[in-house]
Amino acid sequence: MGFRGKVPSKGTEILRDRFGVAHVSAKSTEDLFYGYGWATTHSHANLLLKLYAQSRGRGAEIYGPGEVALNRWVLLNGLPERAAEWYRQQTPEFRGYLDAFAKGINDYAAKYPERLSAEARAILPVTGVDPLLHSMRVVHYTFVSSAQRVEAVARTEAGGSNAWAVGPSRTASGGTLLLGNPHLAWGDLSTYYEIHLRAPGIELDGASQVGFPCLRFVFSDYLGFNQTVNTIDAMDVYRLTVDGDFGPFGVSGVYVASDGEFPE
Repeated sequence: MGFRGKVPSKGTEILRDRFGVAHVSAKSTEDLFYGYGWATTHSHANLLLKLYAQSRGRGAEIYGPGEVALNRWVLLNGLPERAAEWYRQQTPEFRGYLDAFAKGINDYAAKYPERLSAEARAILPVTGVDPLLHSMRVVHYTFVSSAQRVEAVARTEAGGSNAWAVGPSRTASGGTLLLGNPHLAWGDLSTYYEIHLRAPGIELDGASQVGFPCLRFVFSDYLGFNQTVNTIDAMDVYRLTVDGDFGPFGVSGVYVASDGEFPE
């Protein structure tokens, strides 16, 4: 099931406060995802589309040789193919949400092409696979098992982040407090986007990396959560000695299996 509406339903709106934070209100969850995609593109169009190009393994093709190492990492680990399979495995309902998010991006770009760089326009259109692919690249193949982290395994380097939750019995206001400190430098794929989302049954304030279709840090009247980066044992590193040609690179290399899948 794709995104049903050609445009969001009447009543969908995006308002911005004096801090520039977008507040999206919609009559359906699909329209909410559409508005989220539109609002993100309004704020970070060129960054968003560059990140999607990198996650497709097309960064060097569009942005130059400085992207070659990332291209190799993405393609060696088969991310585009795996993301397409994960997209097919989603429920029809959630695939519709991903498609709506992508359509919000495409529609904004079609209406305001002058606000996009030539490189960003070359990446269009995006599909519902792109936000899933980008999320996979950032979470599974950057935070959990990046090429740099593979190299750091031998050096036993560690990183981390913090979160604190304080129960209402411990606060002066009688309310619950949640503080998150993700320990990530601001910029590129660690650029965060704050947004407020409202639809029937949904009322969320929070943030996530630019290009993610869902929030990673959330607070509301009924829900609050934070995510941290830590030193869990989340990957296995294998060095392959290749006899003959292997994939598009034809060289020995390192393959990281963070989800139990290995090349044939």
